[in-house]
Amino acid sequence: MDIRINTTLQRIKYGLFESIKQRPFRELKNTDIIEKSEVSNRTFYRYFSDKNELLEKIEDDLIENIRCNLAKDREILEKNYGKNSEMMKMSSNTYRNTLDYCAEKRDEILLLLSENGDIGFWIKVRNLGKEELYKRSELIGRKAVDRPEMPLAFYLDNQVDCSVHCVINWLNNYDSISKKQISRLLSKF
Repeated sequence: MDIRINTTLQRIKYGLFESIKQRPFRELKNTDIIEKSEVSNRTFYRYFSDKNELLEKIEDDLIENIRCNLAKDREILEKNYGKNSEMMKMSSNTYRNTLDYCAEKRDEILLLLSENGDIGFWIKVRNLGKEELYKRSELIGRKAVDRPEMPLAFYLDNQVDCSVHCVINWLNNYDSISKKQISRLLSKF
């Protein structure tokens, strides 16, 4: 990709995040983002039809990268531990790649999950979490549906919510909790 295009897209993305810091996304206008981006109207509309398309692109990129890192982490678990579920649960590397990526994108993730962000991103994260919970349950030979006397949807929603809130709290307290500690905690869910 041409470096000028990359720089322009970064400026537009920056403009969106700076705008969200000041006002909720739903209240923003395209012109707010354009002004913060310091690009022309024509340049903004060359890449995006409106703020929603821009937000969707950013969120989809984040979700896809998180999905890829979760897959890398699962591969490492499977390679190193096979079907030994107790070893997998105890591993501090259970989410190493995923947590590295989340730490790298910390500001963006926290902003999108903030009150000024987008509830749609929260939903995408939750859906990805449910997908991952199923895959990891299969990997360790435990059925996600084997839960005592509660509907599966209720169980999954609570497990995923706990995990997501755990990561959000870690990102907010990044300096006081290590990746190893948070990974161990996540592996218990």
